[in-house]
Amino acid sequence: MSNLISAAIFYVTAVYVLILPVIPEKFKYHGLSLTGDTLLGLICGLYLIAIVVSPSARHRFLAGIKDFFTDSLSLSLTVLLVMMLLSVSYAAEKGLALSETARFLSYLVFFFIIKYEINDYRRLKRLLQLFFLISALLSILGFIQYFTGVGLNEKFFVQQSFGATARVAATLDNPNSFGGFLILSLFPLLLLTINSRKPSAKGAYGLMALLVLTGIMFTFSRNAWLGVALGFVVLALTYSLRLFILLGGVGALALFTPLLNRRLHDIFNSSQNESRVKLWQPALAKSK
Repeated sequence: MSNLISAAIFYVTAVYVLILPVIPEKFKYHGLSLTGDTLLGLICGLYLIAIVVSPSARHRFLAGIKDFFTDSLSLSLTVLLVMMLLSVSYAAEKGLALSETARFLSYLVFFFIIKYEINDYRRLKRLLQLFFLISALLSILGFIQYFTGVGLNEKFFVQQSFGATARVAATLDNPNSFGGFLILSLFPLLLLTINSRKPSAKGAYGLMALLVLTGIMFTFSRNAWLGVALGFVVLALTYSLRLFILLGGVGALALFTPLLNRRLHDIFNSSQNESRVKLWQPALAKSK
């Protein structure tokens, strides 16, 4: 029974990883996603059943609780959750703030389940490979959108002096979200490309990393581009200084590509940053 529930948690998690970025969030019922929220609730429900009926699952749960509150990453996420709860007290839209806090709590529980229940190398490897594959496939979809405009909202077209430029979003709600999603897979793929010993694995991971990096470029998301640059710097300083060569190559490509170059200059465009500054000002005022 325990093995059956454990297998069910893994397979439902695999389905969740597969369809969450693919099925648009607009498909909701009473504010709940018909795919993501439902599957996440099912995963949590299965885990509760496992704790009740399986002594080994209870043991992993208790050991996980002890480790969770001594691990630096887990503690950081918990502190962030507490800060979100405190922010509800002064939020103008308390219902919205509370719902987003509850959503973050559900993701924190999901993180706990993956770390302490799906704690099997082969299963974790399969989940990661599935995540990388989805990222690469969505990047390909982004290329198709860029050249055809299929499935893109008109607001994702930026007017340039030479014509309109598409900012791809694939199946996500906007290009910034898509860029942030792709960054999550980019650097693990780069490390796997570098460290893989099998030529076939190195080639597969390298191809997916190239697809994802190109997909990030086509989002024309300044946030994503800055994230990539900072990620390369951190990775080069902590792993290998030779990665600065790759960073320099990507930077040169951007500088010598007129379309990318114009978008990079927009990072310092005050008119495009004005809306963000207005949002930051109340937050800074609250923090004082």
